[in-house]
Amino acid sequence: TETLHRKYNIINWLRLSRANISKWVMLLIKTSHEVKKEVIIRVMHGKNELGTVRADVVVDDEYVVEMKVKGKINPQTEVQLDKYMRLLGKKKGFIINIGLTDYEIKEVIRL
Repeated sequence: TETLHRKYNIINWLRLSRANISKWVMLLIKTSHEVKKEVIIRVMHGKNELGTVRADVVVDDEYVVEMKVKGKINPQTEVQLDKYMRLLGKKKGFIINIGLTDYEIKEVIRL
């Protein structure tokens, strides 16, 4: 199967421009992909709600995409994405980091 960055052409839309994140999301919407932005996730313990967290983007109800603007992707960001994927019941996700001079894309798959 194609990975999200190939299937949705992320790399071409993200080259060195933070503004292109919005353009990529709009491209997905225009090409009939279901895109949910700023998805609120309830954190539960049994029947009690402990609070909420927010995933940046969910594409086609399959991929959770966390977008960052940092120097590098760090382990805390991976833990954060894994938590969102677990809470949403998704197995595939991406961290897209737009740094000051470069970009990084990391695919995360939960087994």
